Amino acid sequence: MKRSLWLLSLALAACCRGGWELNEQARAVVSAVSTKDPDVELDYTCSLEDEVVAQLDRACVILDARQAKLIELNDRHAVALTDEERARLSDVRDAAIDVLYAELNQLDRFAEHLASPAPSMTPLAVYRVQAAEGQTAPVDSSAMNVVFDHVTIAGPRDQPAGIVLRGASNAVVVRTLVDDMQRQALEDGILTPEFRDALGLAQ
Repeated sequence: MKRSLWLLSLALAACCRGGWELNEQARAVVSAVSTKDPDVELDYTCSLEDEVVAQLDRACVILDARQAKLIELNDRHAVALTDEERARLSDVRDAAIDVLYAELNQLDRFAEHLASPAPSMTPLAVYRVQAAEGQTAPVDSSAMNVVFDHVTIAGPRDQPAGIVLRGASNAVVVRTLVDDMQRQALEDGILTPEFRDALGLAQ
């Protein structure tokens, strides 16, 4: 009886997983034009707290949008009529790969920590300070913007460069990252109506 329950729990755990990986088309693009690992993936379990899982699920939608844009850029590159257009699209495609992997790497580091947390380590949201647009005089604290920069996993004595949010819940930290991913995706114009709908955004 105990063994049956143990096997059932394993089966439920196996079914109760979330994650993301490059699809076949995107993997082919990355393999052809980049030195990055095309088999990179994000893996997490739904045994995490609901809000964390919801944010990671949301992140996967944004990664899907970035992946779709990468495939579109590669298709446009393949039919470019001039060397100038081909070179421009190559640069844009390379940048799209870099952003996709930068976001995925942060999410993967976060998910790995939650799956196997070290007692002294914790996820931190790190912000940076930038002067207000157009400001040329010495930085005035009243004219500074504090913007999200990245998530890192750090020990109690680690001090990442920037303004660090300590003591926040895992849900707050990952939501900060995913909110920034969504902001950047909106700025980049990669969220089609389908992806906007999946994220609950107005059309």
